Amino acid sequence: MLAAISGALISSALVLVASVTDLRSRRIPNLLTGLGAISAAGWLALFDPSALPERAIVLSAVILPLGILSLSRPDAFGMGDVKLIAVLTLLFGWPVLPVVLVPAMAGAALFGLALAALRHVRPGLVALPLAPFMVLPTLVWSALLVHSWSLH
Repeated sequence: MLAAISGALISSALVLVASVTDLRSRRIPNLLTGLGAISAAGWLALFDPSALPERAIVLSAVILPLGILSLSRPDAFGMGDVKLIAVLTLLFGWPVLPVVLVPAMAGAALFGLALAALRHVRPGLVALPLAPFMVLPTLVWSALLVHSWSLH
């Protein structure tokens, strides 16, 4: 139970702080994602060290395409978003992707389309921070994680 609660706290705090900074400055500081990565690695080493090799592989599979996309299309999303997604992937593995990343990107896309329609501009001209759209899915994932661990 301690593992689930501490993992949920790490992920929730990270995404909430990243959201606030992303909304204010349109950046997610390296210090924040670095501390998140250290916390996630420490959490894994303490509670699930056997998962480290699998998480490293999943992390590489996530970081590489998202990093290339971010560098080639900076208007899509920034490297801070990529690093934030990387920390969540390190912490929870591949299952976090469809539960957090897909709803966050879908929510951002729908919000961006609606905002473009209201402003009467092309959707490609609307830029949004991604981290705020990751808050609700991360909190839901964290709650589900704590609930599932409490059943054991």
